[in-house]
Amino acid sequence: MNHFVPLGNGSNVIALPPQTRRKQPLQRVLSLSHYYKQTITDDLHECERRQKSQIHELKRE
Repeated sequence: MNHFVPLGNGSNVIALPPQTRRKQPLQRVLSLSHYYKQTITDDLHECERRQKSQIHELKRE
């Protein structure tokens, strides 16, 4: 099973979540954008959480 779809000139390869591959093109784009937005949001929250814990550690020292 290939989970990669080339974008642009083919040098960029992006992983597709498996559930988006069976949808119509527009639905696929919308669910992909939601998937990546969610991924970025999760990463951002993780960074903020890590930053807060580091600040907390520094205040205790």
